[in-house]
Amino acid sequence: MYVVILPLGTLYINFVTSIKKKYKDRLINREKQWPPCHSNKLVKLELVEREKGEGYSANTQRGRKNKTSKITPLAYGDLFKEKGWQKTVRKVLVEGDAGIGKTTLSVSMSDDWSCDKLFKEYELLLLLPLRHKEVASAGSLPKLLQLLHRSLSVCESVARYLEDGEGEKVVIFADGWDELSESNREEGSFLYQLLFEKFPLMSVVVTSRPSASGPLRRLPCIDRFVEIKGFSQDDIKEYTKSELGNDEKKASGLLEQLESNPLVESVCSVPLNCAIVCHLWRCLEESLPTTMTQLYTKIILNVMLRNIQKCDSFKNSRSLSNFDALPKELEQPFFRLCKFAFQMLSKNQIVFSEGELVEFFPEGLALDEKILCFGLLQSAETVLASGHGVSLHFLHLTFQEFLASLYLSRQPPDTQLEVFRKHGWKSHFTMVLRFFFGICFGHCKPEAVHVDVKQAIKVLKVSWDQLCLCHWAFEARSDFVNKEVIHRLTPH
Repeated sequence: MYVVILPLGTLYINFVTSIKKKYKDRLINREKQWPPCHSNKLVKLELVEREKGEGYSANTQRGRKNKTSKITPLAYGDLFKEKGWQKTVRKVLVEGDAGIGKTTLSVSMSDDWSCDKLFKEYELLLLLPLRHKEVASAGSLPKLLQLLHRSLSVCESVARYLEDGEGEKVVIFADGWDELSESNREEGSFLYQLLFEKFPLMSVVVTSRPSASGPLRRLPCIDRFVEIKGFSQDDIKEYTKSELGNDEKKASGLLEQLESNPLVESVCSVPLNCAIVCHLWRCLEESLPTTMTQLYTKIILNVMLRNIQKCDSFKNSRSLSNFDALPKELEQPFFRLCKFAFQMLSKNQIVFSEGELVEFFPEGLALDEKILCFGLLQSAETVLASGHGVSLHFLHLTFQEFLASLYLSRQPPDTQLEVFRKHGWKSHFTMVLRFFFGICFGHCKPEAVHVDVKQAIKVLKVSWDQLCLCHWAFEARSDFVNKEVIHRLTPH
């Protein structure tokens, strides 16, 4: 018996070939996206160049302006393109709000690289979905590479090859920095060292919501700051016409309502929200919602009703006006699912196994009939190697945040305050808190609300700035909350 030992360069080439095949296979077999989109106009990139230091770090919230900042349009493939006298661009931070297209950008660029349409100067592109706990817990480069290629011996050889070349001609897309736990984002963690310290010649793109990327903005190694700005008013019009192009009357009707409602139009600057609004308009053609909470309430109820009607047991369901109008048999499973969403989010866990889901529910509840029938979960599309069982996630992180808020809104005031103290300061609870105020106050009179508003805002004000407080007040649409927020914002 003879054993053929391949040269290290050959092993590396074979590894790269297998990675490209993974990306191409995913491109061919990609499941139908949600919400249904008929337009390929998804993201608009702008390069944000600012002075590093106090002038930049003090103006990080979306919507604030910094007079010293320059905002320059950036072409899709120019993330690493040098500008004039500037040094070589290797480390790039891409920021954007929830649903604005950070993952879409990462996936699209990896697909284009595999088809030789983009980043031809790089031999290898590694797409790391940070929401998968296996990525953060890999602990070493060979183990990390093994998530993309089964052979540990090959991965060990490739890791040595990369180390010898200090990562030159390699680019990593680390998607979802905000979806990592606090410990995995700290200096000294495996991912931190891999992305920012160990490989000085490696090119890196890190995507994150702004609420979690503050420390990264201060890193000397970050050469470029990019923000996905989303849709302008003209982009919204173009996208809406593209989505509803077959029905000009519907398209013009939606645009008229958007023009008369600048608040909703501003929400549509986020591509995911714009897609949801178009989907709702196509399905329901009702008056537009005016807050994020109302928007996601409508779309989640719409998704649930459409999926429930597909089940023989519930095919006669005709409407679903609110979450308390579910068929009696589905009430407990749904609110259990909300609790599951909350508990996973409390651990900053976005992707979970089928086993974790099954273990959470009381014995006797059929997973396929009582949980998956809502249509709020889907298999996690990933390029990571299989063998870890079926991975699941909510249709979007924002859905998980909404369901977590719904669970929290139904807890006793003491429990809510304890949650605020324990988790309220965490960046991945930003949207949970925003939805929480919208759910609790959106349709209720003050005397019907059991939340201790004064204590809640007092506890949360320690962790969040004025803009967040204003977001909560807007979602609540309550004079009572507005007065309390104004009181907290007024210097005493």
